[in-house]
Amino acid sequence: MKKILTWTRRATVTLGLSVLLGAVLLAAPMPFADATNIAWAQAPEAGPAITVDLSQTKGNIDANAFGVILSNKGMLIPEQTYFYRDANAKQDLKNLGVRNMYYWVDRDNWQQPYDPYTAEPASPASILYVDEFLRLSNEVGADPMISVNITHLCARANENLSYAPDNVQCEMATKEDAKAFLAHIKSLGIRDVKYIFLGVEPYAGCEYWLKGINCVTRVNEHKIQLTQQEYAKRVLAWTKALRQVDPKIKVGLHLLPNAYICETSCNGVSWDETVLKQAGSKVDFLVTHQYFQVDAAVSDEATAQHFSYYQNQTDVRVDKQGATAMPKTIRKELLRWLPSRKNMPILVGEFNASRTDGKNNAVAVDTRMSLFAGFGLVEGYLDSISPVKYKGVTYPGVTRLVLLDLYSLPVMLAHYLPLDQPTTLVKTPAWHMLAALRELQGKTWISAKVKNNPKTPAGRPALRVYAVKKNKNVWLVVLNHSADSAYTLNINLVGTKPTSATTTVIGDTAAGFLTQNTATNPEAVAPVTSAVPAGKIKNNQLTGMTFPAHSMTVIKLQGK
Repeated sequence: MKKILTWTRRATVTLGLSVLLGAVLLAAPMPFADATNIAWAQAPEAGPAITVDLSQTKGNIDANAFGVILSNKGMLIPEQTYFYRDANAKQDLKNLGVRNMYYWVDRDNWQQPYDPYTAEPASPASILYVDEFLRLSNEVGADPMISVNITHLCARANENLSYAPDNVQCEMATKEDAKAFLAHIKSLGIRDVKYIFLGVEPYAGCEYWLKGINCVTRVNEHKIQLTQQEYAKRVLAWTKALRQVDPKIKVGLHLLPNAYICETSCNGVSWDETVLKQAGSKVDFLVTHQYFQVDAAVSDEATAQHFSYYQNQTDVRVDKQGATAMPKTIRKELLRWLPSRKNMPILVGEFNASRTDGKNNAVAVDTRMSLFAGFGLVEGYLDSISPVKYKGVTYPGVTRLVLLDLYSLPVMLAHYLPLDQPTTLVKTPAWHMLAALRELQGKTWISAKVKNNPKTPAGRPALRVYAVKKNKNVWLVVLNHSADSAYTLNINLVGTKPTSATTTVIGDTAAGFLTQNTATNPEAVAPVTSAVPAGKIKNNQLTGMTFPAHSMTVIKLQGK
């Protein structure tokens, strides 16, 4: 049975406990209670309370903070076709809060995309050319961003032989090709692109300097890895070339904390130290990739609650490199190796939490369609874009975050289900939770604190809170990780007087963290919006606000 814990004034609770204690003492002879017990009865622990202070601002959220990644091919996939070519889906993307779109083109030919294994040209029907991408960005109202090729280009080696991984000839990418891509975009006249990523994970792939330019990864993919010295050199060359086409273009380089990628010895100097010192002062932003993963199927509520905290999931960056790429790490690196640019924008080119390892499609569906996965993803997103504090100083968090991606099973936000007969497009709980946060973009962070925050069996706070403002209006996000306890409490407001408010709650209709959206019940977890009763709206307070177990609540408050 789920519990509703209502916290009232301490005097009321003390009186009730004192009367109860007195009744027990009169009813049954017993040794007199010691002073410690009496003190406890007279001063019980207070319950949680939330205070939101509009005077304590912590920087702004970018107006285009949340976005999705788009491949330049694969348009024959039903979900991709729907999201990027169906008129109804464009409204879906607006409702989701997509404000940036990232067009991914590294190790590929922007004029004629090809298969990374065989170099066979993609079929025209499957290609999303850049002009279509730009028009889609306009229709959705998203800011377009692109990557340019900084690694290599491949083609069939022998035209008389069939396309195959061993019939591929590769060559290094050139800055002239990147210039031509940007010049082509400008010539289209659809809209300008302001942000360019220099490559996509240039640190990933096979060691071409040992095996040759045509080397392949263990899965026969033609994907070379640049050394940190080579990447820094190319960053300088590509940046100069691109600015010849557009002097105002913003260029970003990739970081990978605690990685050492050199032809011989790196002599203790990391990828990030090399590229920041050699090229960091010449670029406009930094790029990181960050994932959190649930490594096995989750079948019980306690484990689901545990993984509803993304911090309890496997940090893939820590697992592979021994260090996270979350914004605090990047700020510390900047302070150490490029202090003059300590507040440089950070853009996360790939992000997801509650992802799976991709080995089992059924597990991917069970995980991603579950409520607990939504908690992990949403909090990972909010903590990424939140300001970070280091040695008493507050620094900006992530400026823009790009989700990978909408429909691939291990990281999906929606998919046609069931898998054996896909007929119904089902949106995950995470989709609804992210959509409820769309209005936070462009707002100002303000202080939101929980006093006497209870802990869950997972060892972490039950309540997580985030707040933003615009003028006197407030958006407050409260996530309750408790599996069985609702909390009813007051919200104290400093700097605004509420006149009206609404709540959007996601998760209270679910039986627990394991509840899934399915083809037969696609809205088992869905938002419910209602007005806050006038009687709960006081001068500087919202009173008696209940936050159900395993739920996210977004309060939108109009103030004066």
